[in-house]
Amino acid sequence: AARVAQAKARPAAARAETYRVRQGDTLWTIARRAGVSVAKLREANDLGSRSRLQPGQRLVIPAR
Repeated sequence: AARVAQAKARPAAARAETYRVRQGDTLWTIARRAGVSVAKLREANDLGSRSRLQPGQRLVIPAR
């Protein structure tokens, strides 16, 4: 009889969502749309309090 090795169950890796900044976007509007806090959005993207968003910039949207 052949032995079948069982793979250890591991949680699926969280797939990071990204968002491309558009003209007129603010961290507040992006965070609100994504359902996360501005603080979490800043933290996930290593943004300081004076960071400016640029159209075309990609932001990581943290898990809720």
